[in-house]
Amino acid sequence: MLELGFSPPRLQVPLCDPFVPGVVYRADFLWDLPDGSRVVGELDGREKYVNPAMTGGRSSIDILANERLRESRISATGARVMRFSFMDVLDRDFFSRLLASYGIERTRDVRGYRCEAHRMTLGAWHLEWGRVRPPYRLR
Repeated sequence: MLELGFSPPRLQVPLCDPFVPGVVYRADFLWDLPDGSRVVGELDGREKYVNPAMTGGRSSIDILANERLRESRISATGARVMRFSFMDVLDRDFFSRLLASYGIERTRDVRGYRCEAHRMTLGAWHLEWGRVRPPYRLR
């Protein structure tokens, strides 16, 4: 998102279920648009459906049903939900069109910017992150 020049989202934003007091969902990404509307971005992965450490003994069908209910409740807050996969993110042209179609603003020209990739392993977790650097200017 940042490498493509789009405005940065807020991360892991709590959203209250409008029908069940005390139930809170966390949005992966949230943009508050200039017109007052909101877009929730959800990065979908497959691990939560098949990894026993993440399923908690629940079937894939139960997990999908809960996910659909969660999305319905988030939509009821007035936010539009944009789902995407890691493969979608890797296709820069597609991902750029997807973000733009939901009204996510481009806030800067990214020509000349570069991304420094970093990787780390913590036990069974493999983490990757990047830092976007502006172009150097020679004087």
